[in-house]
Amino acid sequence: MSTNINEPSHVYLLDEGLELWLIVVQYSRTMNHDLLKLCDNLLPLIEQSSNNLRTCLAITQTYIFLCPDVFLPQYGKDIIKTCHYLLTDLRTEGVIVIYRLFLTVLRIAPKYSIELLRPYLVEVFKKYYEHEGFIQINQIYLQMIARILILDQVTFSMILSEMGIPDAMDKIVTSWLVDMPAVARNNEKKLLALALTSLMTVSSDIIFENFSTIMANISATLNDITNEDEQSGAKVDSLILTDDNEAEIGMMMFGYGFIDTENMQNETPHYDRCRAVCLQDPTHVIVLKDYLQNQLITLKGTIGGSE
Repeated sequence: MSTNINEPSHVYLLDEGLELWLIVVQYSRTMNHDLLKLCDNLLPLIEQSSNNLRTCLAITQTYIFLCPDVFLPQYGKDIIKTCHYLLTDLRTEGVIVIYRLFLTVLRIAPKYSIELLRPYLVEVFKKYYEHEGFIQINQIYLQMIARILILDQVTFSMILSEMGIPDAMDKIVTSWLVDMPAVARNNEKKLLALALTSLMTVSSDIIFENFSTIMANISATLNDITNEDEQSGAKVDSLILTDDNEAEIGMMMFGYGFIDTENMQNETPHYDRCRAVCLQDPTHVIVLKDYLQNQLITLKGTIGGSE
């Protein structure tokens, strides 16, 4: 009742109702009929674009973590469409929150998310190509582009083609190389480095022309994320996560959406779900140094074979 905008009393109870709703989903271990049915109230609340938008999107994200296979097919399309519509009227903070929700979808449901977000991805690429607006938003565009590239190079190429701009690839890569040193978080920087590394074997003039700058950015990222193992003394990728480095997992998760410190400490079911996603993320699974070496070997073989 408190989150149903058709109920007159929701005006007085909405704030508390949303907070309670968020907590209930965070502490839920499985989806049930009543919890899913509550989502019928979610879209009308998001459409209002009120002061509660952030909490509504936090609830949305928590549902995505809880049961993406059920929630996204039933509610994902309409929520994404509504969020996209709201982008034109929101301030920078609101735009960032919505695009972070889109990033969450890409993280949690990699294959399905591309289909879900596909109608809006050309716009993301164009926005980054135009490179206007605040740096925080451009960095989120770049994070989305990098994830799409890692997930599906075919879709990445199709989007570039659909942009209908001859120098789209050139300008996106050039801006990418300029923007990358300004990225503060190591996990985000490594994501960009992984995506750049995946491009090294693509036959493209822009890649060969900027090869030294690409290598410089990847090398800088390697320097940032490489630590010395306390026991063996070997150089290791500090972002590779396993069950053995639980403390690092908690720290890494600060970059994943709306997760707050209190829930991390309490280790709610929501924390466990976020942790599972974190452990499967390419930035925490793929060793950048090894991937780079493999790509260089492949590139060497390709160049050698063409001579």
